[in-house]
Amino acid sequence: MEQPTKRWIIIHGTTSSPERSWFPWLAWQGLKLGVRVCVPRLPTPKNQSYKSWASAFESQAPPLLLSTVIIAHSTGVPFILQYMQRTKQNVGKTILVSGFTEPLE
Repeated sequence: MEQPTKRWIIIHGTTSSPERSWFPWLAWQGLKLGVRVCVPRLPTPKNQSYKSWASAFESQAPPLLLSTVIIAHSTGVPFILQYMQRTKQNVGKTILVSGFTEPLE
């Protein structure tokens, strides 16, 4: 039986994008390992809400599978945790970077 293709979904935070910070470097590292990489462009800061992020995420990201690794940064952390809880989807691994526990204004 063939192993499913590994995929990474990298989720940026507020005021960021797929081209900023360490996201391009990480995506390139995954590609060099033969991983399928997706870095969805989420609306920020204008029109930023759970609903707008979920809509953008669903239109750009591949389906969440057990072969999927989620790497989320900043506001991407609470977003993806809430998204997975609401949709009851599971992934193989979730890596949370610089998340937070206090409510945002």
